[in-house]
Amino acid sequence: MTCAFGHQASLRSLDASFGRLGAGQAHQAYATAKHAAERMVGQKGLEAVRRLLARLKESTFDSAFQAEAGEPWESWATRFDAEGRP
Repeated sequence: MTCAFGHQASLRSLDASFGRLGAGQAHQAYATAKHAAERMVGQKGLEAVRRLLARLKESTFDSAFQAEAGEPWESWATRFDAEGRP
């Protein structure tokens, strides 16, 4: 699987800790995560991403993400992974 930018890691596969990945896998994972973050900033703005991160002090990632993105993480990540595929 590749992300929409051709990286060899899907965003959905990054739900686990990066610490479990080898060096090559981690590089691919960080590149995919960077592009996902850039996409989120482009869609919702930097302030929404900052609010999402601030919400993590008091809620789960899924709850914080849905509050700022307006949709569940799982559906957003699945759509991100599917974009750009033939």
